[in-house]
Amino acid sequence: MDLYELSQCYYSKGDYKKAKENMSACIDLNATRNSTAAAANTMLKLGFDTL
Repeated sequence: MDLYELSQCYYSKGDYKKAKENMSACIDLNATRNSTAAAANTMLKLGFDTL
């Protein structure tokens, strides 16, 4: 399980702080272009990040 998937689990459980932390960590790692883009898009959709 990667950080992006873990953040989705936290979000679904209602732990929004940990969800945001894990999505931010996923973006900071910049492991792959797809995982970074997915995390960034999800953060925008969930209102964790602004344009």
